Amino acid sequence: MFKLFILFASVVSIFAFNSCTSPTAPISPAKSYTPLSAGLEKQYYYTDSLYQNNKIYSKATREDGQEVYIQATDMNSPNGFYINYSYYFIRNGYYYSTSLIKYDDPNNPYHEMRIGKVYPKDGDSWTLRSDLPDSVQIIFTAHFVGSMSTPAGVFRDVYDFRFYDPGNKDIVHVYYAPGIGNIGSKTKDSTVLLNYVKIDGTELGKQIPVAQLP
Repeated sequence: MFKLFILFASVVSIFAFNSCTSPTAPISPAKSYTPLSAGLEKQYYYTDSLYQNNKIYSKATREDGQEVYIQATDMNSPNGFYINYSYYFIRNGYYYSTSLIKYDDPNNPYHEMRIGKVYPKDGDSWTLRSDLPDSVQIIFTAHFVGSMSTPAGVFRDVYDFRFYDPGNKDIVHVYYAPGIGNIGSKTKDSTVLLNYVKIDGTELGKQIPVAQLP
């Protein structure tokens, strides 16, 4: 369920952020915290010098006509190399993951999940899935954390979209920066950090080519 958060069984030590008080005014209102565009590339670093590459290739249309972006994810691992595809879109100020085809689920036929907020404010909260009862609901809360360092550089005005994972009995932290989107995540057992990003002609960090991955 939580693979979309880039939460792999990983532990790395290169993680740091500077806690700050909440901003008194909106942060970079023109810059989305969940940008979606064809050509957006990211590379993440996690345990044992493993890397994950994400790239948005194009748009597609869901069976009900909803336009979505196609993201390909590839990863080197001790068990070999793999690639899979996921689908995302923005609606009513939220960042959704979705399936491309319809399932036999009248309450949520496309398995939509609200995994982020486009323009967060400190203290904002929302549910992962609107179709679930309160007893099993996942609730996100946005926390302003200020600056955060990753191998791709230092990012300012970062928000932590955190939630409690009942399966692992742990608080999950997922970090977003304006104009960049997801820059990492952290659990009690793992930390994943942005190593490289290419967006709208801007490149940050240094991408490790697939041929050179461990």
